[in-house]
Amino acid sequence: MALPDLERRGDPGGVILAGRDGAEKSDIGQLSAHQGRHFSSAERFTEAERNGTPMPAVPRGKVLLAIGDAAEVTDTLYPWMRLMEAGYECVVAAPEVRSYQLVLHERPPGWHITRESPGYLFDADMAFKDIKPEEYAGLLISGGRAPEYIRYDQHLLAVVRWMVAHGRPVGSVCHGIEVLATAGVIQGKHVTCVPKCQFDAEVCGATYIAAPVVVDGLLVTARGARDGWLWMREFLKLLEQVEREQVGAAGQVVAAAGSRA
Repeated sequence: MALPDLERRGDPGGVILAGRDGAEKSDIGQLSAHQGRHFSSAERFTEAERNGTPMPAVPRGKVLLAIGDAAEVTDTLYPWMRLMEAGYECVVAAPEVRSYQLVLHERPPGWHITRESPGYLFDADMAFKDIKPEEYAGLLISGGRAPEYIRYDQHLLAVVRWMVAHGRPVGSVCHGIEVLATAGVIQGKHVTCVPKCQFDAEVCGATYIAAPVVVDGLLVTARGARDGWLWMREFLKLLEQVEREQVGAAGQVVAAAGSRA
């Protein structure tokens, strides 16, 4: 079969080849460029607009997603995508701005523990030290092994405490409970997590519940990667609840001001 004649077009992101039928075709160097994660979710909105699937002109709000090296792939990518699907800008935060190695955890037949395999590289948008928590509608802590060490980052712990103190939805999945436990925000709360972290939750004053997802106030915790759909469903409900309450409170302020005029 003869290949179609191609015409080169200039493009800031690389050379685009267009066939006579008008369909654009990428050169070999661009065939897998879309697999890279080198731009923020705000830029994903722009990309969606270019491709005919417009996102909100102004995101509904910004949500932080905390990761580090060895964050679990599904625990990270699913909330990142789901938040954008719902119209939120998901800002990925980590100890520093660089690429992080995500991992996959699976339990091989005959094993009592999971085996770790490398996953995608994933870029952080912001360092923990540069976060201004008042700019964000909520916070999620990814799972995997990353929480074992990011729980010692004092900047992240300060953000977690601020979010809880100011009534912003906060969520964790799998080992992410270790960050919340270290921040001291789960005392008296009902939570879930991967079973091996039950001790971490209980020793820090929480009541562990063996369930896929547990919601306690504005805190939503999930057991593991396969529970992500339930986790995000409940987290989005909390974001919308807080949004409605803020709109209602603003309306009451306006009404009160009008009655005094």
